Amino acid sequence: MRAVSWARRFTSLLRLARGLLVAGILLQSAGVRAQGTTGTLTGRVIDESTSQRLAGVTIEIVDAEETTLRASTSTDAKGNYAIINVSPGGYRLRASLAGYGTVEIEDLLVTVGVSTSRTFQLYPNFIPTDDAAFGFDPTSNVSCRVILIRPELERPIFRALTIAFIVRPVEAAVAVFVGMGRRRAVNDSAARLTPPGSLG
Repeated sequence: MRAVSWARRFTSLLRLARGLLVAGILLQSAGVRAQGTTGTLTGRVIDESTSQRLAGVTIEIVDAEETTLRASTSTDAKGNYAIINVSPGGYRLRASLAGYGTVEIEDLLVTVGVSTSRTFQLYPNFIPTDDAAFGFDPTSNVSCRVILIRPELERPIFRALTIAFIVRPVEAAVAVFVGMGRRRAVNDSAARLTPPGSLG
């Protein structure tokens, strides 16, 4: 009985080994065929102002003649990206990240068996001014300046605390001044608050 049991186990193991061998051969063959008919895209993404590598940047491949998205990936912690098994042809390569302007590389040609490398330089959506400025899309922003006066900051050096914001287009901005028991609200896209004593 033991001899029969061992024989059955041996037969089962032999069949399993054959199955694994066949599967490995098929996978290897598929990989070789893919490498022989496709190309690879690699590269990195950096901050144009600091030269630091950017992680989490979305990389997308779009047909050169159409708007069809073919593949996408994200940069790793070191700002590197790689897209394998890309069919040969012409593409547009696009990089985007929140807080940065989208950059697109046109007329990108992918060749069979060739690794094509492209480096992106992303520009922060930040517009400096004489005051503290915070920006998003510089092509569609409007400016809003708000001067805040607080009673405890009445010394000359703290007469006015100016904060300039670069914000997206807004229907209305409401600025409220609280001090010396007076309040003033202005419903406008650019609001200025006056110091105590100047209110009528």
